[in-house]
Amino acid sequence: MDKLEDIKNYLEKQNLPQISQQYRTMLNAPITSKELSDVIQGLKPVKSPGPDGFTAFFYKNYIKLLVPKVQILFNDILNNRLKPDSWNKIEIISILKPQKNPVDPGSYRPISLSNKDYKIFTKVLTKRLEEIISRLIKEDQYGFIKNGYIGDPIRNLINVIYHAKKTQ
Repeated sequence: MDKLEDIKNYLEKQNLPQISQQYRTMLNAPITSKELSDVIQGLKPVKSPGPDGFTAFFYKNYIKLLVPKVQILFNDILNNRLKPDSWNKIEIISILKPQKNPVDPGSYRPISLSNKDYKIFTKVLTKRLEEIISRLIKEDQYGFIKNGYIGDPIRNLINVIYHAKKTQ
């Protein structure tokens, strides 16, 4: 048995909740030109390009020309589950932290630069997930959820402790 089959068998035994067919259909729907346009228009123009050298400015400047071509590419990736090899290439560079000594190696932080088309693709999928995730995640989940603030459960805990002390 291969590892993927082992993982699938393991997960099936866990009786995990599953998303509805409606949500599955939404997540797997073909990528639309509107989704692409919205993501491209929301790109930050001053971010560094990835290994391919294409910037957000390039995508924004040629949006009308690029969206139909990128839409075909992305939908082909969704249908065939084969991503471009270029998406496996990430450049890691070091950036000097503000007001730090450039001679000290600890003064640098690494950043990973991936191709802009990869970032656009993942952002489209992320936006789709954001639409349904709040319906799938329990109300006591605060971290990693849009508009979820990790300080809220801490505040809740403080309130519980205060109430418990007050009612003793």
